[in-house]
Amino acid sequence: MSIGIIPNETLFVEIVLFLVFVVVVNYMVLKPYLGIAKERQDQADKTLKEAQALAKEREMLLKEAQEILEKAKKEAQQILEEAIKKANDEKQRILKEAEEKAELEYRTQIEKIKQELEEQKKVLEASLDSLVESLVEKVIKG
Repeated sequence: MSIGIIPNETLFVEIVLFLVFVVVVNYMVLKPYLGIAKERQDQADKTLKEAQALAKEREMLLKEAQEILEKAKKEAQQILEEAIKKANDEKQRILKEAEEKAELEYRTQIEKIKQELEEQKKVLEASLDSLVESLVEKVIKG
């Protein structure tokens, strides 16, 4: 089985020229292309790593922000509860003070009324005494 090709010098020259062409293409086209492709792949890998790092940082910051928000809500609730407690305490104090003041005013007015009653009683007794004397005089004279 022969293919019918007779090797001569031109075949060897063509093979050598083809190999030179392959080497030249390898150095001038293929290696720079592969270098650029590697740079792009490296850049893509770097960008992917940066994106992953940023995603992790974003998640961490989001979690931290949520924790801060929860802490702020708890603090606000605590402050609100304290303010309500203080307001209720102040209300109770004011009510107690007003009640004591009203009680004192009530007692003062009661004492004042008692004194006025005593004075009116004395005036009435004096009037009654003079009226009785006058009636007794009229009865005796009359």
